[in-house]
Amino acid sequence: MTNIAATLAVARLTGWRLVHSRAPLIGIVIAALPIAFAAALRGRAAYALRSFEVEQLLLVVLPSIVVAASISTDLEDRSITYLWSRPLPRWAILAGKLVVLAPYVVALVALGWIAATGVGAGKLASPATIVGLACGALATTLIAAGLAVVAPRYGMVLAIIYMLVDAVVGQIPAGIQMLSVTHDVSDLAGVTHGSPMIAAASLAIISGLWAIYGLRKIRSLEA
Repeated sequence: MTNIAATLAVARLTGWRLVHSRAPLIGIVIAALPIAFAAALRGRAAYALRSFEVEQLLLVVLPSIVVAASISTDLEDRSITYLWSRPLPRWAILAGKLVVLAPYVVALVALGWIAATGVGAGKLASPATIVGLACGALATTLIAAGLAVVAPRYGMVLAIIYMLVDAVVGQIPAGIQMLSVTHDVSDLAGVTHGSPMIAAASLAIISGLWAIYGLRKIRSLEA
């Protein structure tokens, strides 16, 4: 089986499981929470900032329960043994899952924000905020995937803890803020006043390192 064929095989299996599980419904319910919040704050002065902060909570929850949980389950119970035991690169297993799960999480976050802005402000969300949140969703998805490979049994919990700590780091008024995904997302979206270019580079580096580590780590896991 070639690398591409193996990746697509895992992607098809992941997509089938996603469609036939409760994950889509759970994801939609979570993504709809900022919409309800926006409706409650409609017309208030603090609407824009507070709604964006609530939307950022999706970056804590969705990648953890959708991506980290899925990868952790497969690595723990060897439910893809028929691929695991074949002579193919282990990274194809992780890549195949991300091919399906990453776009799903990005779509939920972006569409949730567009809907929330429409309900709360009666207008289309700005392109900058959509791009910022979409990039943040992709970055946190890669981070969650890396953590799930590092500690399969506790992948989801670790991903949630990581992002909660990340949010705290983002509030520190110092250069260490740039190590925070949530802070970088705010800069990239134009909600805070940092450089979007620097924020984008920081997001790419942080998530890229986690993705590379996860891809390398999965090669050493026992079959």
